[in-house]
Amino acid sequence: MKIKTVLASLFFLAAVTITCGTSDQTYTIETIEGVKHIHNHAPLWGDEPRIKLEFVKEIGDKESDDENYYLFRPSDIGRDAGGNYYVLEQTVNQIKVFDSDGKYKMTIGRKGQGPGEIGAATRIAVSVEGNIYVPDQRNGRIQVFAPDGKDLGSTRFNTSPIPPPFRLLSTGEIVHEKIIRRPLSGIRSGLVQITDLAGNPFREFAELNDIDEKLLDKARKILIAVDSVDNIYTAFRYLNRVEKYTSSGKLIFRADRPLNYETGSLKMRKIRALDGSIRETYLMNTISQSIEVDSRGRIWILSWLRELKDFENPSDREVLSSLFEFHVFDPNGIFLGVIPVESVVDKFRISGDRLFIIDMLDEMCVYEYKIVEK
Repeated sequence: MKIKTVLASLFFLAAVTITCGTSDQTYTIETIEGVKHIHNHAPLWGDEPRIKLEFVKEIGDKESDDENYYLFRPSDIGRDAGGNYYVLEQTVNQIKVFDSDGKYKMTIGRKGQGPGEIGAATRIAVSVEGNIYVPDQRNGRIQVFAPDGKDLGSTRFNTSPIPPPFRLLSTGEIVHEKIIRRPLSGIRSGLVQITDLAGNPFREFAELNDIDEKLLDKARKILIAVDSVDNIYTAFRYLNRVEKYTSSGKLIFRADRPLNYETGSLKMRKIRALDGSIRETYLMNTISQSIEVDSRGRIWILSWLRELKDFENPSDREVLSSLFEFHVFDPNGIFLGVIPVESVVDKFRISGDRLFIIDMLDEMCVYEYKIVEK
């Protein structure tokens, strides 16, 4: 009897469910083996957000007579401590630099395979020293530039191609998704891996998903963000899950949020092919598109606000402009609420209290917003 009592007590300590939130119970917390699992049932803010996005400026102008302000398919942006902006142009593989007022300063790099050149890149990262790191997927290396544009050299990345997402810790180490290659399937694992600049891995964490083999590649598509103190956040493109880890790989919490559509299963969809014909294919509902963390430690996820139904052309820009919204969580995984999106968001980035929306194809510019407390 004593043994049973002890075991029951240990089980109770390992898994405890606590009801929290407002009077209508907006969330519950289940503690399992010392880790909080937050089940969000409704936004803590209710229907009225307590923060807003205040427009600041537009970076890039395709109507400008000065070609320095014309951005060729901008795909990423970084900002340094001095407020300078570094915009990666995916088409021409170069970085345009603007000062804090949005005035053009210089262009860094050019397309190529030689020193200081970029073969193909879609992301950049700015270090605490202000150096610009460019994961060059075509050349299989990390190209590094000084804030003044000087070529600081490059290092070969042992994992080829360099896997997105690509995030930089304050220590100079790289955080990315680990890719497990298997014959024929090419399945991604969903593990987070930390490597040095040479691409030598020395830590990996997160857990594999127990899911049907035919769904593995989709379900394990991972999104990664890093905050100012090197905590690491993950979300999944096709799973309703948000996680927070220390840089050493300790899981702090796992959270979900309420959605108005089904997740985790394949459905037959009708899509329009390039030749105009309609074909059927199996697709999963996309949940999360990208993840960022602001200066207050709040987690922002660009989320699909409704089910991807039988659109004849799901890549239509007008359709895409009505599919997204920002889901905001507090630093502890509590779902705060929704911030609406009023335009197409190809990508978004957060630096401190500034949020950047990247329009790659239509206006080919970057919109800067300030995150303001109401």
